[in-house]
Amino acid sequence: MIIPIAKVEGIVECSHNKTYQYNYHKWTSLYCSNEEISNQMREALGASHQYMEENQVKFLVVDLKDSQDTFSVEDQEWINNHAIPREQAAGIQYFITILSEDFYSTLSMEDWQEETRDLMTYINVKTVEEAENWIQSKQ
Repeated sequence: MIIPIAKVEGIVECSHNKTYQYNYHKWTSLYCSNEEISNQMREALGASHQYMEENQVKFLVVDLKDSQDTFSVEDQEWINNHAIPREQAAGIQYFITILSEDFYSTLSMEDWQEETRDLMTYINVKTVEEAENWIQSKQ
C-alpha cells in the first residue's frame, strides 16, 4: 500500500510504502528553475521528513532513474545542511538510491554520497524491486 505525502509537479513525488516500510522520493528533475519551485521542493521534503519522524521510518529510497540533471548549488547546500540532518534525526539508517543512467546526474550523486558517507549508509541499486529486496533482507 502506497501513502502519498507530497508532490511538486515535474520535480519530486514523496510517498510511503507501507508494505516495506520505506519513504520513497521519485525525482523527475533535480533542478528547480526558480525560488518558488525550490521552496515547494523543500516543503515536500519537509513533509516526508515529518512522516519519517512520526512513523520511525528507517529506509529512504531515492529514485533518480528518470532524472537527467543536478541540483543547483543552493539546493544542494540546503539538502546537505537541512535535509540530511533531519533524515538522520528522524532515524533514517539506510539511504537507497536508484541511480539515473545519465552520466552527469550519476556522477553528481556519487560525489555527494562520498562527501556525506559518514552521515548514513548508502546503497545504490538499479530498480525499485532491487531496493525492496534489499530492504526485506534487513527487516
